[in-house]
Amino acid sequence: APVMWQPRPDLEQAYQQMVQMGVDPMTVPPPPPPVYLGQAPSVLAPYWARNWAWNPKQGKPTTYYPTMVFPYRDAAGVLRGSVVRVELEEGKKITPTLRRAVIDGKAMWCHWPFDKPRPLYGLDRIGAAKQVFVVEGEKTADSARRLLSDRCVVTWPGGGKSTAHVDWSPLAGRNVFLIGDADEEGEHTMLGHDQKGRWKKGVAEYAHEAGAIAIKYVPWDQDQPKGWDLADAEEEGWNGAR
Repeated sequence: APVMWQPRPDLEQAYQQMVQMGVDPMTVPPPPPPVYLGQAPSVLAPYWARNWAWNPKQGKPTTYYPTMVFPYRDAAGVLRGSVVRVELEEGKKITPTLRRAVIDGKAMWCHWPFDKPRPLYGLDRIGAAKQVFVVEGEKTADSARRLLSDRCVVTWPGGGKSTAHVDWSPLAGRNVFLIGDADEEGEHTMLGHDQKGRWKKGVAEYAHEAGAIAIKYVPWDQDQPKGWDLADAEEEGWNGAR
């Protein structure tokens, strides 16, 4: 909830900006305790029903009713922004980034992507870890972390088309395991592929260039439905033993 996550000295100023923009601050619920971040709405309620952010492209505030919130923190654990999951009709979804940005000389929470190179989700958990698991998608990363006994799991914002815009340097000196979605596209994202006569790098190459000690790709399970991932596995009742 971008407005509420600002440091306390900025809160009143943010509310005043909302009033000037015609947004009633009283309609914005209080922020959830940090423990609720990244959880489903049934866990969030009644702490948070929606969030609000300025959308520079539209020139007006944007309101979301997210189903999940994924906080991006730097290596020191400082919140730098969040990716929110918003469910749409017909099973579709969007995952916009909400972050602090300077727009027309003013710092505010905005619907705006992270600066390139973009940070890893889970960066604050890497620390001295010797093994790092890379998956695609924040929801999958959280599920993988639980299934893999709280091992270090990271992902990146923007999905398979955004791997070139990520800061992979934190993988230097680590043993990296790549677990993609269960389909050809997921494999291409992790290993790279030929795209109309031009080679498109995969996460494996970026990890190698970043200085990873060893890189292992876990082949996708051909028996699973297209796009199946570890978030699906957790929903199906898998645990660390399977």
